[in-house]
This record gives sequence, structure tokens and C-alpha cells, in this order.
Amino acid sequence: MTYPIKLTEDEFNLSDSTAGDESKVATYKVGDDKIIFADMNRPVVLALTTTQMVTVSADSTETKALDPGAPRVPFMDDPTDGKFTPFAYLAGYYDESGDGSKDSLVTDSTGVKVEGFTTDDNFVSEVTLTDTTGSDQEVQLVTVVRAGQGRIRRRHKGTGTVTDQLAKADSIEWAFSDPHDRERRQTWPEGASGMDGAIGPNQYVDVLFYDNAAVVSPTDANATNLRIQLPFQKRDLLDEETAQGVRQRVKQSMAE
Repeated sequence: MTYPIKLTEDEFNLSDSTAGDESKVATYKVGDDKIIFADMNRPVVLALTTTQMVTVSADSTETKALDPGAPRVPFMDDPTDGKFTPFAYLAGYYDESGDGSKDSLVTDSTGVKVEGFTTDDNFVSEVTLTDTTGSDQEVQLVTVVRAGQGRIRRRHKGTGTVTDQLAKADSIEWAFSDPHDRERRQTWPEGASGMDGAIGPNQYVDVLFYDNAAVVSPTDANATNLRIQLPFQKRDLLDEETAQGVRQRVKQSMAE
């Protein structure tokens, strides 16, 4: 029996990217006796995150330019609408306790607080912050990345590694998709149907990122606005199937 699943960020092993290299930033391994198939009828979501730092002087209000600006991702909480959550497309953190960890979320009522934003329809270009702590404060801003490309592939690892692309788009295309809008959502391409989108036992689904300068940091403790939602259909191996046999069939489909 086949049933729908959604692979989310919590189910992947995460790692950070390196500028100038296509980096594997998320990996999922299929179970020993399972096979999954790309679900062509549901949306694919990929919003990788990056960070930048700004410093607010003690007891001052300062407007800080974002470089680059943060994309206003339609399916995530919007801080310009007062939704200051760890899951917003732009979230700020500072060291409230003085222990050296930037682990306190910046809102409109914290010791370092948001006064407002400069925006257009697509991006937040500036954030205005006020310090009321009496000390200079460095603020970590975690945003959805707009630079580079995000790619999803399947991978067979064994005697000779074989890979095959499932989907690829510029980061900004992923960011401006909307899984709740049929006209704007991203789905698997037609070439990922059937065995061409299958991943067998002990084979892998990888998310990769490339940009010549920008990096993404999924392992950062504050990267809680990272979003990976990959739709698949999953089933147990049939009685007449073996794990090795299924892996070979999938490997062959990758090479064709």
C-alpha cells in the first residue's frame, strides 16, 4: 500500500554550504525496506536560510540596510505585519542575558526592538531597531536566501555513486513560490514521475545549494525559519522484491 509523506527539515541531516562550491546541505536516507516516489500532485517547498549581522549603538534608534534584502516569502510569517516569530522569513536575535549567545528573539517590545521596516512588494530592504539595554548590541538577522540556486537530487551510494536531478530553481524562485496558490506553487517536473522519481532502500535524497559568494547555514541554532517540504509516496517493498533488486532498478533509472 502506497501512502503520502512529506519530508521536512526535521528529517534531514543538515550541513552548511561553502561559497563557490555546490554544497550538500540536507540529506535524507530511505529506510531498509521502503521505496519512495515523487508525488507529482503536491507542492515542493524549499526555503534555505542565511544570516547577516548588524550592530545597534546603545540607547539609539538606527536604520540598518539589509545586504541583500530579504525576500517576502508568501507562505511564511510576515514580521512587517507584526508577526515576530522564529518562523518568519526575517527573524532577529540578540544576546539579552549577556552570556554570549544570541538566543533572544527580537520583537517590537524586547530590549532591542523593531521600530519598522522599509519594504516594497517583494523585499525588505531596511529594518529600524532601537536599543534600550544601554549597551551596543549585535543583532543576528536570519533571512530566507535570495542568491544562488537550490537543487534536489536522488543518489545511489555503492560501488560507484550515481546521482540524478529531481528539481532545480533559483533561490528566489523557491522563495516566491506559494504552496497554497496553484498558480505559484512549485511541483516536481514531469521527468520525475514513476521510476524516474523513485528512491529505494538505503538510497538518498539530497538538497544542494550553490552560489559563488552567498552561503546558507541550516545548522545555525537560529535557522528555525528553514523550510524543506518534499512530497513523496511511500510503500513497503513487495514480497517479490528485494532491497538490492530495487536499488539496482533505481540506479539504472538514474543512469538512463
